[in-house]
Amino acid sequence: MQLEQINEKRIQGQAAAAGFSTATLYVQCLLERDAERRAVQEGVDSLKAGRHRPFNEFDKEFRERNGLSPRS
Repeated sequence: MQLEQINEKRIQGQAAAAGFSTATLYVQCLLERDAERRAVQEGVDSLKAGRHRPFNEFDKEFRERNGLSPRS
């Protein structure tokens, strides 16, 4: 239980130092950042593994799927 109190105080201190009003908001932000970091890493890993395609091909498909006009 003592360790939990120390960690809780540490997190509250970090939250305050980072400008968050609560530890909960701070932890939520950290979790969101980690999810974004993992998504970027997944993209980098895919690129390194050769799983990619030319931008023009993607752009054309994206525009058709979303009802956007073709690039001029």
